[in-house]
Amino acid sequence: MKKLIVVAVIAMTVAGCKPSEEGIGEDAKVLLQRQIQSEDGLKDLDLSVLKMDVVNEEGNKYKGIATVLMDGTEHTVSMQILADGKTVMISVAPGEFTFAVPKAISRAVAREAAAGASAPAAAEPDVASAVEAEPLSRMLDQLNERCRGGAGDDPATLKACNARDAIVDKIMAPAS
Repeated sequence: MKKLIVVAVIAMTVAGCKPSEEGIGEDAKVLLQRQIQSEDGLKDLDLSVLKMDVVNEEGNKYKGIATVLMDGTEHTVSMQILADGKTVMISVAPGEFTFAVPKAISRAVAREAAAGASAPAAAEPDVASAVEAEPLSRMLDQLNERCRGGAGDDPATLKACNARDAIVDKIMAPAS
């Protein structure tokens, strides 16, 4: 009987050492919100992390799915999470915020137009060369689908992922 109690106490202690998925989810939610509020391409877009669902993949590796609110619409953002009981780290893959690109483009064009209105006439902004947000958004959605839906080592998949990432990086780059 003593052996059974000792085994039960050890099992509960070991189980208690592993961080809960709920706790990891709350920490990851806070980290993602901080990341959104500090990144140049995202901080002005009024994004809010509503919830975080977390499942354990293996050991200290977790998969997280965040629900992010933008302009009244919910979007999902996938991420990898590492948690060791004390520290939680998140890694969001490029392209997870493509839903925010049209708004980022609109804001960038508006900033450029406003800067042009206050600048001398010789320094007019090149608004004519700005890409329309809607066609670019559709193109990014298509590239994102090809990237996520393809095999990891397929050249067409890699090409779609690289094209998507290059466009997102260029759009989200801080204005100079």
